[in-house]
Amino acid sequence: MKFKKFTSALIAVAINTAAFGALVYTGQELKAQEVEKDFIEYQAQEMNCLALNIYFETHAVSLVDAMSVSDVVLNRVMSKRFPDSICDVLHQGFKPGKRSCQFSWYCDGKHDTPYDNDAWEKSRKYARDMYLSNQYRGITEGATHYHAHWMKAYWAPSMHRIARMGSHIFYRED
Repeated sequence: MKFKKFTSALIAVAINTAAFGALVYTGQELKAQEVEKDFIEYQAQEMNCLALNIYFETHAVSLVDAMSVSDVVLNRVMSKRFPDSICDVLHQGFKPGKRSCQFSWYCDGKHDTPYDNDAWEKSRKYARDMYLSNQYRGITEGATHYHAHWMKAYWAPSMHRIARMGSHIFYRED
């Protein structure tokens, strides 16, 4: 089962139903334990994708860098214009053999396995904090795009610049 844009109400239903043993979902009964297991696996996968983005975009050098790029990913998840899961947002536009990704690290042809254990552990912690607590949600004021401060993005002039935070500049479409 693929979970899309879970609302707190649906999460509460899934968790509360575990006490009763079964959940009715689109006319089909599913065991609450299976739903809970699927949901936990989905959350772990989403947090891992968010951690990879933090790692490769910021190397977890600062909290502001990690939370601001994460906020953009989550803004995209919540937008109707982008896919509705973290992993799908990060993998959007991937075509084998072409550099057409929304997030350059995903299709730059380089190894996508973290090699710096300290930065990877910090990235995982930041991803978990953002995903589970939403403490820094909104830090980019709705931005759906960013680039490193040293880059010149061809698309930037067509967007509204929000701010520079850490080593990135953030934009949104108006």
